[in-house]
Amino acid sequence: MKRFRITRAAKADLAEITDYIAADNPQAAQRVLGDILDRLERLGGIPGMGPRCEQYGKNLRRFAVGNFVIYYKPTANGISVIRVLHGARNVDDLLG
Repeated sequence: MKRFRITRAAKADLAEITDYIAADNPQAAQRVLGDILDRLERLGGIPGMGPRCEQYGKNLRRFAVGNFVIYYKPTANGISVIRVLHGARNVDDLLG
């Protein structure tokens, strides 16, 4: 059973990340996507693992995976993934 739900915005983020990396290296794109999905599954089991970042939303947490940051909210059954962004992106503009 999946312990995470991915919002429409987060799905778009994952597609953008995968497409960008795949333009140069399709195998690397699949590795990065796999790493992110593995982390989502783990976070779903331990939703309080990441530090809070409530300046962007109530109960919002974050967790880094390589160069990317998962922004999520704990739920009764795991987590809801709000966004998945490259660490160099301006989070204030995207989540603030």
